[in-house]
Amino acid sequence: MTLFKGSLKKIGWKEAREDVLKVNPALASVIDKIDPSNKHWFAKVSYPYGSLVLQKGLLMLPNKEGNIVPLDDPSIDTIIRAGLSYNLKSNPVSIVLKNSFELFLPLKERVTLLSDLIKPGAAFGAWRILNPGRSENPVFIWDITAGARAVFMLPKITEVKKHM
Repeated sequence: MTLFKGSLKKIGWKEAREDVLKVNPALASVIDKIDPSNKHWFAKVSYPYGSLVLQKGLLMLPNKEGNIVPLDDPSIDTIIRAGLSYNLKSNPVSIVLKNSFELFLPLKERVTLLSDLIKPGAAFGAWRILNPGRSENPVFIWDITAGARAVFMLPKITEVKKHM
């Protein structure tokens, strides 16, 4: 059995445009107006379902073997590492293209969801870029996974007390 590995590819706007246009036409239009040159790049990243995208606020990326490792791991290309470290090594400005992410706070005995699922088209991670030097956000203590961690199940319909 082969497990799905992650992938990371450095691409230009011309290659990224169609994917972004499908999920967030307004953002694609803004980037089209900027018309970034090829010296500006995007990281297109795929994560296996359930893998960590952020762990305690630290960005996790697939290395060349497809294993998910921290951004500062030596197996991550130095240009990628330098280019994506601008948000205190947490998530750079990002947009979900397919499926979803879940943002949560892992506590000692439970997991607390911090938001609804981050779905295709949602852009996030811009707070430090839009307001540098000033943030109301706490130290990075949250995680993000590819796909949903929270699963809700109902008890049997006859167990009235559990429904209350």
